[in-house]
Amino acid sequence: MEKLHLSLSWDCNENCSFCLKKAPAQQVNRPLPLRECLAMLKRARAAGCRWVSLDGGEPALRPDLPQIIKSALLLGYRKIDVMTNGTRFAEAALVKRLASLAPGIERRLFFCVSLHARQARVSDALTRRPGGHALTVAGIKNLLAAGFTVSVSHVITKPAYKDLPAFAGFILKDLEGVSEAVFSHIYPVVHSLPAVRRLYPRLSLAQPLLDEAVARLCKGKVAVDLGNSEMLPVCLTGGREAFFAEAFLHNSVAAVTYDRNKLDTRDSNKLESMPLASDQFGERNKVKGPACGRCLLAPVCGGVWKFYAELYGFGELRPYGKEFFARLKPRGAAAAVRVDGAMPPAAAARRAMAQALAARLKGRPVRFLFPRSFDKKTAAGVLSFAAALGALKVQRKGQ
Repeated sequence: MEKLHLSLSWDCNENCSFCLKKAPAQQVNRPLPLRECLAMLKRARAAGCRWVSLDGGEPALRPDLPQIIKSALLLGYRKIDVMTNGTRFAEAALVKRLASLAPGIERRLFFCVSLHARQARVSDALTRRPGGHALTVAGIKNLLAAGFTVSVSHVITKPAYKDLPAFAGFILKDLEGVSEAVFSHIYPVVHSLPAVRRLYPRLSLAQPLLDEAVARLCKGKVAVDLGNSEMLPVCLTGGREAFFAEAFLHNSVAAVTYDRNKLDTRDSNKLESMPLASDQFGERNKVKGPACGRCLLAPVCGGVWKFYAELYGFGELRPYGKEFFARLKPRGAAAAVRVDGAMPPAAAARRAMAQALAARLKGRPVRFLFPRSFDKKTAAGVLSFAAALGALKVQRKGQ
């Protein structure tokens, strides 16, 4: 277990219609009490977590946020992420207080700020908070001025996707110093489905513009990431398949969540796997088209969301064949992929396949290190997948 997602509250000072964390009406929205929050930080740290992500709602609405962050620092968390809309950090006094919590805090405390449009009128309409865009921009600038590392999280929507290249330019010019841009599509959780259908763009139309935005940001030395590999099928990444593999690996980190107000009805008074990052969530909510059966990457790609197939069909999907990988020139030594025996076999296999894909995209062959007790049938599937990609130095070795 490497990462803890700790939801401090579902309260928010914005009202995005596509919000992932908007609580269904039948659930009780009760902020996590401070004592319970600190106890969970301690328990997770003792269990081996080195990284904690604090989210909400809007975590900065809590007046005790500095105390929570200070406790995480004292417990020895190496990295503390705050997922925020940034509006509260327009208050310079709050930023100053956080900066003074500990020497060198800027090397351990990071901020990921949601900003869903370049133009204020579009942003404020999406967040349904007049003036919110200006506050978010001011908050980002205050955090940067204090020496903190700031990334920008952008959900791609119909009202704003045509402006993606200009949004990249806005980051480079008006938000100079931002280290990373994270692009996502909307997650189809039940309470947001009406908004999803209204705001979700056709992927083949949005992708070329996203690709242009990515190129601009990379040229400007700003890192780029996909929020999650489940966001879109590999074949609609605009020729940037490496982003899919990297997002898959980033989100398959051994992570747990603690949240009193869940997206489902299961007991939330305990640590459990992140529900939206699980294979089960994708299996329940995604579907594959006819072309997917011919695709070499089908074992690591979930297809498209069911609602998306209902709206737009499967015509955009293009299968990967051996000719695609035959064009990748070999370079470098074989990459060793250690299959995680602590994960469920199916999840460990998908992660190993994604690692093989990431290596193959760089022209490197792979060899796998399986635990001795690893399921032989599952291992054979991993080896077959890698061989189909043209990873020639595939061999099975005991760990």
